[in-house]
Amino acid sequence: MADFTELEESNLKLIQQWQESEQQTEVKRKEFEKIRMIKNGEIDSLATSVEENKARATKISSEKNNLEMQTSKGNENLMSDSVYKGVVRNIAEIRQLADKKRAKGTNVPDPTS
Repeated sequence: MADFTELEESNLKLIQQWQESEQQTEVKRKEFEKIRMIKNGEIDSLATSVEENKARATKISSEKNNLEMQTSKGNENLMSDSVYKGVVRNIAEIRQLADKKRAKGTNVPDPTS
């Protein structure tokens, strides 16, 4: 009878350990599912971000190409070298005149600013 009681107690301890183990497993399973949901949300967010960045890069590339096309067509409207040099020469003369007036004490602002 004592052997039977010992076996019964041992069996109850094993059942109790199994139940505790099952509870811990369930807790870990719930934690895992929670983490999985969070990480899947992060992955979805990153995937969306990647797609948005690809779309943005495509748009920027298109705008760059348009600007390059406009710039290459716009070169026809730029000043010739002789006109540019004339403008620079006129600015230099105006600055010299303004510098002379400033030296005389008249309060003249910088005409090119």
